Amino acid sequence: MANAEKKEKKNIFVRAWSAIRKFFKGIFGELGKVTWPTKKELTQNTISVILFCLLVGIIIWVSDFLLQLLVGVIYNA
Repeated sequence: MANAEKKEKKNIFVRAWSAIRKFFKGIFGELGKVTWPTKKELTQNTISVILFCLLVGIIIWVSDFLLQLLVGVIYNA
């Protein structure tokens, strides 16, 4: 019985190191399951994201400009 209690009460550093190793082993296991994009897919997706960001930026800029004009007309009237 003394051996069973001794095995359960491992040093905190041993338990922490064991948990850290288990964590990273799980990470590398999951990375092996990932389907990585091809260079062509990556390029297309990057271009799509950049164009979408530009589009949203232009929409926000135009909206801001028009609202600024509207507020200027209301306050000067």
